[in-house]
Amino acid sequence: MSDQSRPSGNRFAFATVTSLFFMWGFITCLNDLLIPKFKTDFDLNQLQANTVQFAFFGAYFLISLIYFLISASKGDPINKIGYKNGLVLGLLIAGIGCILFYPAAQVYKFWFFLVALGVLGAGVTIIQIAANPYVTILGPEKSGSSRLNLAQGFNSLGYVIAPFLGGILIFGSEVFDSPLLKEADSKAIIVNTQNFLTESDKAIEGLTGENKESLAATKTIQDTIAESREILAKADKDGLKMQGATDLRNKALAITDSFEEKKTNTEPLVATFSPANKVIRNLQLAELDSLKAPYLGLGIAFFLCAIIFKFISLPSFTQDGMIEPGITAFKHKHFVWGWLAIFFYVGSEVTIGSILVNYLGDPTVANLPENEADKYLSFCWGGIMIGRLMGAISLSEMKESKKFPFMVAAAAISLLVIYASATFKQYLTVGEHINPVDVLPYVGLIALSFVFFKLGKSSAGKMVGLFALVASALTIFSMSTSNNYALWSILGIGLFNSIMWSNIFSLSIKGLGKDTSQGSALLVMMIVGGAIMPLAQGWLTDSYGIRASLGIVLLGYVYLAWFGFFAPKAKETSEEVIAA
Repeated sequence: MSDQSRPSGNRFAFATVTSLFFMWGFITCLNDLLIPKFKTDFDLNQLQANTVQFAFFGAYFLISLIYFLISASKGDPINKIGYKNGLVLGLLIAGIGCILFYPAAQVYKFWFFLVALGVLGAGVTIIQIAANPYVTILGPEKSGSSRLNLAQGFNSLGYVIAPFLGGILIFGSEVFDSPLLKEADSKAIIVNTQNFLTESDKAIEGLTGENKESLAATKTIQDTIAESREILAKADKDGLKMQGATDLRNKALAITDSFEEKKTNTEPLVATFSPANKVIRNLQLAELDSLKAPYLGLGIAFFLCAIIFKFISLPSFTQDGMIEPGITAFKHKHFVWGWLAIFFYVGSEVTIGSILVNYLGDPTVANLPENEADKYLSFCWGGIMIGRLMGAISLSEMKESKKFPFMVAAAAISLLVIYASATFKQYLTVGEHINPVDVLPYVGLIALSFVFFKLGKSSAGKMVGLFALVASALTIFSMSTSNNYALWSILGIGLFNSIMWSNIFSLSIKGLGKDTSQGSALLVMMIVGGAIMPLAQGWLTDSYGIRASLGIVLLGYVYLAWFGFFAPKAKETSEEVIAA
């Protein structure tokens, strides 16, 4: 590999490109907030809502496939145009995708949002194709995993901050920027909901036989009716806001569904609530306006970054040897296993982030409303930041005696950032902070990650295997428990996702030589796992329930455990390649 750089230039280049890791982390995490918002605003089921990820990560597959086909027929494009120009192109396309959110919100069309997400995903794909290998080759090959872990740590910082800023901008706040509904709308909703609850009481009195006995045993409908009346009482006192109206609609739909399960005539209920439902649906569609300003601002930021990157000086790298057309990366056996590992890792990670708000809103888990559950995204994605920073230190060339204290400091500072983001979001949402005692289970999981970093002995492959085993165990535990046990176990998976991408990526492209850029494109292509696995999870949720749907995540981690323990040996023990 040839370059035109010096160590000082490499450090500047690394710092500059790492800022892009932060940006695409922030923009990607916003998808996890869009899913519950679109699910409510467009009245979608879970499978339909998860097409948000399909549109975004499907673009990864499409663009990477196009890149691969060009590479196979005419030679590697990035190696021809340069990494810097690749970054500029990606930034411009991502900016266009963000700008498209404005007309999509203007016309209130879900498919338009999917188009915007697809364009945005295409831009981020090109950025990743250029940025990941560029960071890896900005220095000695043996420390590539450490540099990529550090860059990915800043990527995760974007994920931590996004739920806080994005949650306020997209869902609003009970403390700021959440005005009362107009008097006519509020009155229509309250009166019709009161009539609906009266009809619900009558329907309960009309239940007989097994239906009456099961109702007495679970009290699900009565509890939902009581919760609705509490919202109405608060509205009479303080006025009705959009979140309260949305909660009333969701509870009315839940009550109606419960009566339908008991073969009860729900026509009077539907007719009674229909006027309120129409008002709330119109208000929800109008709420899409909250997406205009954030995405317009992000679009402008991407354009400004493109201009900056165009005119700054970055080290230039080219791969040694002639860059010939053809499918050459697949000749390397270890690369093939890594190619599949990226699919399962990204798919599992994105699936968890996609369902988290709805998962925590499930009555059997935490029963949290959307504007409270979204704060826990900071812990989910923040765990990845903690692990990546610790991984960067663990895999670095730092003296062993210094690694542990630096890892502790990185974890402590990161935890403070995560807690500050989440508790400030909680305060803006409900007017109170998160009790530090409540996050002690998370602290325990951080301590557990230290143990497995030590067991990994700074081996990239072994760490992937060990961390995947813990992620598998946490997935099973969350599937089989409830309340805080289910909550903190699914949040803890983020800690053990942390080193996956950088370690799998660097293990996979290690030793590829002139095939490095093509291999990078193929690896980025398998981010399509983030499009396919959430769809499978959405279908499982609609068919078998949200707990059972985590089975698709478990499958991913089982493969990653195998990859970590066995696949790297394909590279470490020999230079064997698959025949072309």
